[in-house]
Amino acid sequence: MKRAAVVLLLVASVPACANLVDERLGAGIGATCEADDQCQGSSCLDGICTMQCGDDNGCPGGTVCSKGICELPMRVGYIYPYPVGGDDVAKAVDLGRVDAEAELQYVSSDAVENKPDGPAATDAAQDFVNAGHNVIVATAPEQAPTFVAFAQQNSNVSVLVMSSYNAGGNVTSLEPRMYQAYYLAGYAAAKTSSLMPPRLGMIGSVAIPSVVARINAFALGAQRALKTSGMQATIEVRWLGDWHDRLPPVGVDTREVVLTRDLLTNGADVIAHTLDNNIPLDALPRIAMEDGLEGHAIAANLAAACVAGDAPEVAARCIGSAFYNWWPVLSRAFSDIQRENGGGHLMMGLVPSADASAVGFQLGQAAPTGIAGELDAIRAELAAVEGVGPVFAGPLTSNACPMMENPCVPMGETLTDDELRRMCWFVSGVGLVERDEVGTDLEAVVPPSCGDLLLQ
Repeated sequence: MKRAAVVLLLVASVPACANLVDERLGAGIGATCEADDQCQGSSCLDGICTMQCGDDNGCPGGTVCSKGICELPMRVGYIYPYPVGGDDVAKAVDLGRVDAEAELQYVSSDAVENKPDGPAATDAAQDFVNAGHNVIVATAPEQAPTFVAFAQQNSNVSVLVMSSYNAGGNVTSLEPRMYQAYYLAGYAAAKTSSLMPPRLGMIGSVAIPSVVARINAFALGAQRALKTSGMQATIEVRWLGDWHDRLPPVGVDTREVVLTRDLLTNGADVIAHTLDNNIPLDALPRIAMEDGLEGHAIAANLAAACVAGDAPEVAARCIGSAFYNWWPVLSRAFSDIQRENGGGHLMMGLVPSADASAVGFQLGQAAPTGIAGELDAIRAELAAVEGVGPVFAGPLTSNACPMMENPCVPMGETLTDDELRRMCWFVSGVGLVERDEVGTDLEAVVPPSCGDLLLQ
């Protein structure tokens, strides 16, 4: 997306002006560049025409001082589908929003919440555009198809969406490698289980490739934890079909609570999930008191999800949290847009610096003693490799691979990013099961709706 650059007006003598007539005028502040001679009265720094500054007073009008150079301002509008106070992913994005603005002083933002997909969301986005915002962030995967279409109708606006197969032009798909955090979570869950072999529970939210990847990674992490023992965990998968239960309660319980109780009843002693809330963890003390079913949980979305100062009985049951760190993702996306490198798929995961990683796994009180060092070693292994990395290294097989190809990932190869975005199959041989009506464990199958998002 092209944005108007600020042109420096130079007062010069007549001979100097005459010389300017014969020379190509350089670009103004904010224009992209490769060398100083492409800029008018400024220098090419960090890919844009700019000048050094100490504060805004050192910059031409219409620009701001950010990290020591003058930049064009960027106004960002965030569209949250749920109330931020009740949605842990929205909370995580909002924390990243604040941190990204602190790092990039040229960025300012506004946000609206409780705008689900459809006209309510696009009308709010159009209001932002009409008010002068030049970047829109749609913060939920279900909004992606709508906002890809919105971007086509607003070519002068950059649009960020979550986990969209379709991206490019003025659309950037933000894709944190959350499966890496779930790999660590699966390892911790299997190590924590008191059952031999472990039986774990997984509540899936919405069947889309990024969620399926998390569930597969969780199972592969559990398999790694048990490798030396020769055992294999059983991981029962149940689907909510939404990021939050929005249907009428079952008695007094939401379906998150019902599914947690069902998984514990079926024998699991650790519950994980891919929801936008942490109701499964919060429900454990009440289920223990009312039903006599004890268990631990893997939390998600927030680094502080295991810290429950007003509910110590909840914190005591938390093994750890697979969390997002949106600050580096948003900062990278905004910087790319500022330098006209936006668009496409922005995939970020673990890197050597935990603070700069887009995802992470934070241990809680229920984690076994001594596991921190093991997880640190695995984390370093994952952070050392760019791309999909060793989580999905072959051989991986599945009865539901595209075109029934087996193995899905041959020995010596690794899943590609494009294949990761189309992962609508469960890895076979890692204990993923679902139960039939009579209570028999069957090999788990990804709901057929998983591929629908790819067709939009």
